[in-house]
Amino acid sequence: MAFVSSAQSGRSLGRAVPQQEANVPKYTVTGGEDGVSGVEIAGQRYEPGETLEAATKKVEWMIDAGILEAASSGKAAPSKSEEG
Repeated sequence: MAFVSSAQSGRSLGRAVPQQEANVPKYTVTGGEDGVSGVEIAGQRYEPGETLEAATKKVEWMIDAGILEAASSGKAAPSKSEEG
């Protein structure tokens, strides 16, 4: 009788990455009502006009408040270096 490891049998012991983790939506910082408000997500600061990736569930309140909006699928927002 031979023993077969799970790697040899084709079974995975690890957790599969859910499809939703692979496709994180992009949002553009609008600046809120005054147009100058930035946001901080996961220790990273984003200013108005910048694009970020975040799970909708975590930023839903910012979308409702008008601080973030869904990024267009066209041209990305210019970065700070492109703004001059």
